[in-house]
Amino acid sequence: MKKIFFLSAITLLFFTTIGCDKEANEKGFGVHNLFYTGCKSNNVKIKHVEQTQEYLELKANGKYLEIKHINAWLNCCPEEILVTSIISNDTIFIDEKEKVYACNCNCNYDLNYEIGALDYGKYHLVFKEDNSILKELDLKFNSNTNAVINIRIRNF
Repeated sequence: MKKIFFLSAITLLFFTTIGCDKEANEKGFGVHNLFYTGCKSNNVKIKHVEQTQEYLELKANGKYLEIKHINAWLNCCPEEILVTSIISNDTIFIDEKEKVYACNCNCNYDLNYEIGALDYGKYHLVFKEDNSILKELDLKFNSNTNAVINIRIRNF
């Protein structure tokens, strides 16, 4: 009798644990659908000073925040560009970085990704580039969220 009770308890615990993991994966927070351009430099010598605006486009897509980071300034030989994100209470930390620094140069990239799933509400976003703070802002996330945030202008 004890053996049957023990096996029943183990079986129930096993299926409960699997159910919790599946639910956590379905509702989990993270970075999704990351893609990026290649280095946007054209290797042509510039005869005059050019300005490049670096900015973020933020847009709601259901329970996800679509992020486009235009002209992100990263290493020109990154092997791969990585984006990680964590959420702590109402603060979202987003870190964009290169997998390796293979060359002694930087160039512009356009990064596109989503973070979520998020509940509608107010969030404090902290954008980081290689663990250094690039931009902080407060965002009211709802179905109408659509914003452009300037980061910096670089002269070449």
